[in-house]
Formats: sequence, C-alpha cells, structure tokens
Amino acid sequence: HTLCGAVTAAIKSVKTKEGMPTENLGAVVDNIRVAAEMAVKTLPDAPLEQQVKMATTLNVFECMQKIMRHSKIMRDGIASEELMLVGAVYNIEEGSLEWVGPHPEQESIVGATLHQHRWREAPYMRKAMAPSTPEARDIMHRLQEGNTRFVEKSELHGVHENPSI
Repeated sequence: HTLCGAVTAAIKSVKTKEGMPTENLGAVVDNIRVAAEMAVKTLPDAPLEQQVKMATTLNVFECMQKIMRHSKIMRDGIASEELMLVGAVYNIEEGSLEWVGPHPEQESIVGATLHQHRWREAPYMRKAMAPSTPEARDIMHRLQEGNTRFVEKSELHGVHENPSI
C-alpha cells in the first residue's frame, strides 16, 4: 500500500546503510530490502517519495514471486492457467487500487507458457485466413457486399459516426 512506513524505513536503511532500531522492525524491513535496494539503485538521485513509490511496486512483484516459488498450489494453478496472479498497490489516501499486472517473469517462475496472460501484454493480431469452402467464400462475399452497401448508404446520407457513443 502507499505511504507504507516499512517501505520508507527500508529505503532510508539502504541509503544510510544503518540497521533498524528494533529486531522486529528489522525483520519487517528485511522482507522489503530487495525492493528498496532495487529502487535506490534505479533512482539514486530521486526524491525519497519516488524511491518509496517504486519500491512499493517492486515489493508487490517480490511478494508475487515468493508466492509462486513457495506455494505449489499457486504455482501449479498458474501454470495450468486455472489461476491468475495479478499484483496491485492499494492507495490509502484515495481508497483505490493501481493494478500492476502479472509478474514480468511469471512464465519462467512457474515453468510454463501462459497463453491467457499474453493477451494483456501484446496486441492481438488476427491471422488473415481465406474461407476454406465454397459456402464460406459465398458468405464472406455477401458480408463484404453488405458492408460496402452500408458504407455507401451512410456516406450518401451524411451518417459517419454516432456522436453519442
């Protein structure tokens, strides 16, 4: 979630190379340290707020990776495409979610090609296919003629778009 004190403490700890004042806080921050280190390395001169924002998102991906690596049920469910694991950051001030999506290395983590997940990451490209039977060719020809008549009729009557849609 945004405005997380533990993420902020982790960033400060990475930048100052100082430990945490208590063992309990140290244990919490240790779970976030990888994300904090990556954020500080990626944005070394950025303001603390930007580093915390990046570390928060990176920590979501770290948690997703831990779930997939340590839970056979989740890993197998994702690999079989029965489950989808999607990360989000909760914005405390607005009460909203920012969806960050699936883990970028999800396929390699679960050891499977995830076809259902790819449609969100790459534009769908339809393959051009010719109708394979005479009946299909006839239907396609009639559809194309109907589309042509519709477009010509629309142009004749000045109908191009419906502005209310």
